[in-house]
Amino acid sequence: MKKLIVMTILAVFAVGSVMAQNDSVQADGQKKGGFGSAIKKFGEKTTGVNMTNEPFIVNPLKSAVDVEFVGAYGDAVTGYVSLVFKVKNKTYEKKVSCGASIGGNGATAAFDTKGKTYKPYSSNAVTVDAPKDIWVEVRLEGQFKGGFKDVPETLAAFELINVSCYVNAGNRGLIEFRNIPIQWGVVPE
Repeated sequence: MKKLIVMTILAVFAVGSVMAQNDSVQADGQKKGGFGSAIKKFGEKTTGVNMTNEPFIVNPLKSAVDVEFVGAYGDAVTGYVSLVFKVKNKTYEKKVSCGASIGGNGATAAFDTKGKTYKPYSSNAVTVDAPKDIWVEVRLEGQFKGGFKDVPETLAAFELINVSCYVNAGNRGLIEFRNIPIQWGVVPE
């Protein structure tokens, strides 16, 4: 029995060694994705803990709506940061609402790595026509559409952005965007 346990432990270390070699650095200096990277991404999605600096989404509404990050765009003059993402409605509801505090399920807000909170300029939600199984763009931007206010140009990224999302009474909650870089001086298309 002891031999079996020792052999199992050695096998685990050998597999770990092989996987570590898979996470090697490419010629251009970038790490190539490997098993370790996949484990980190899975861990981030399930726990919400920052294990890499790559953007990812925690979506508790995945049975009703898929979400895809497009970008966060900052305007240094106004201090507003816009968040653009796509949603794909999986239900037969005709609209999806995002932003503000929808249905009393919590407020949309962004947080930096130090825990400072950035609120949307207004409490208006953005409602988009969202036919079933079609990707549509949602823009939380500017003064009246939920853009984040008073963000300093020195902030390179948000650690977390909570966005309220409402599909129907049974499908509402907060979608989390994690490790979101801010593109300053870039206008969303």
